[in-house]
Amino acid sequence: MRDRRTTKLLIAVFLIVGLVPIVGALETTPTTIVAASDSSAAAKAAAAYVCDGVNDHVEIQAALNALPSSGGVVLLSSGTYNCAGIIAPKAGSTLKGEGETTTNLVFTRDGRINVDREYVTLDGFHVKGSGYSSNVKWLGVLTVRASHAKVHNITG
Repeated sequence: MRDRRTTKLLIAVFLIVGLVPIVGALETTPTTIVAASDSSAAAKAAAAYVCDGVNDHVEIQAALNALPSSGGVVLLSSGTYNCAGIIAPKAGSTLKGEGETTTNLVFTRDGRINVDREYVTLDGFHVKGSGYSSNVKWLGVLTVRASHAKVHNITG
């Protein structure tokens, strides 16, 4: 009788110890913060990447590229991001702003967000574009050519 109870107790302990890392892994999503040149000092201090107001797509793309292959979130702090090139989120990633009225992506010279990977989410920012050439096949600030993409709370 005592051996049976000890066995059950050991099995319960192993199950609990084995499930704790799984539950923890499910709850954590890698998040990288990017701050605009006009973001608050606190936002800049918390950011892994701080933009300088020129070609900000470079820092945003670097943050997306730094996410693990399983994906993650790039959080754009409130401010204006001046982008003259392409932002291409990787599969499984989320590009998230702090709101359509406070996070602004301004694209020039054929710059745009190009979603061509699956399971990309765009959320919470305003987009604006100008200065596009007539040679661009996909005119516009946002091009989605992938399945399972989600676009929420984007204005422009």
